[in-house]
Amino acid sequence: MSYPKMAILKLFCTFLILRQGLAEVVTPTTEPPTRINGGQQVNESVPFQVSLQMQRRGRWQHFCGGSIVSGQHVLTAAHCVEKIKVEDVSVVVGTLNWKAGGLRHRAVTKHVHPQYSMSPRIINDIALVKVTPPFRLERSNISPVLMGGSDRIGEKVAVRLTGWGSTSPSTTSATLPDRLQALNYRTISNEECNQKGFRVTRNEICALAVQGQGACVIR
Repeated sequence: MSYPKMAILKLFCTFLILRQGLAEVVTPTTEPPTRINGGQQVNESVPFQVSLQMQRRGRWQHFCGGSIVSGQHVLTAAHCVEKIKVEDVSVVVGTLNWKAGGLRHRAVTKHVHPQYSMSPRIINDIALVKVTPPFRLERSNISPVLMGGSDRIGEKVAVRLTGWGSTSPSTTSATLPDRLQALNYRTISNEECNQKGFRVTRNEICALAVQGQGACVIR
């Protein structure tokens, strides 16, 4: 399903994918949110959504989201894959429930942005993961994200955040939902974002949600 009048965002803490292009996103919050990722379940297909998973105690566990960008590549956050062995990663596509359904693919290579950094601030938090076998793009529920053009994303643009992020505001009580979650909100200007205390560059885009909802877990 496509969203013709909306920029589409994927869930990463400081990185989201927009239909008009790619950019990092900082989500300002003023108080702890009641739901980190949205507040409503997704009922329609999100064909570019993937679940990155690793085995823990003999079971596959979701640890990060990502977006299909080609027949064999997924775009995700660098902090998700920087320190893990790519051969331990599995990519599940074509499902709204990360625990059930969908097709499983094996990750074979990863490419982290060469200028990715976590200190003194997170920058270039982006990575590519290649999978095998190739995605079955002939299926209606599996397809690459629509990138659109390269024009600069401005303020007050409708955006959509999707993912399986924690529904708890604390890392100590983080709970992942089985069902994909979504949040619709809008971008704000970088100037306004800086005024709220977030240091951002032209490589980044800020999005502000009602009551502090967004992609990041409050620590």
